[in-house]
Amino acid sequence: CTGLTSIVVESGNTIYDSRNDCNAIIETSTNTLMQGCKTTTILNSVTSIGGSAFSGCTGLTSITIPNSVTSIGGSAFSGCTGLTSITIPNSVTSIGDYAFNSCTGLTSITIPNSVTSIGENAFYSCTAIAEITCYATTVPETATYAFERVNKSAKLYVPKESVADYKAHPVWGQFDLILPLSTINIHNDSATGSRNAASQKFFHNGQLYIRHGDKTYTPAGIEL
Repeated sequence: CTGLTSIVVESGNTIYDSRNDCNAIIETSTNTLMQGCKTTTILNSVTSIGGSAFSGCTGLTSITIPNSVTSIGGSAFSGCTGLTSITIPNSVTSIGDYAFNSCTGLTSITIPNSVTSIGENAFYSCTAIAEITCYATTVPETATYAFERVNKSAKLYVPKESVADYKAHPVWGQFDLILPLSTINIHNDSATGSRNAASQKFFHNGQLYIRHGDKTYTPAGIEL
């Protein structure tokens, strides 16, 4: 249902709800988002994204996953060709089989330190990916074909102390360019609460970047 813009569960339903006008079906007892659409808001009361929840939702162009979510189910975002980037919060521990399968618009992925397992074909045929940032110091348990048909010339940024481990891994080691993460000192002024005047956030083609002095960085602190 690529054009679906509204989902409402009737009040009084004891199994499902669509709390706070989130445009989704949530299983009340488990706080699992079972079905979404292109206008869904994933609330911070949701703890998991169910299997195929957004599968085939080509109209979905951006989504914020809150840090209440601990797992992303199989095929959860499969075929969401309108997505261009995805940041997985530092609460998610597992990414299911085919979770982002055929998300052909994805150009970048950020995987947090909390992820310990990535399922089979999780990013299968994400052919436009040019940059992967993985903060996990211990290489996640990764299925053999997790990155099948992903361009292995994409830049892979990992913690400096773990570069050798990623290069030696049978899946991650397939990437040609595995680089150490770098960081930049972008902070809030303790007196005023405002961001350092030398650092500015801006969007370009729907992507967030940070300008610091005469240099530009991704939100992960990677210099462009």
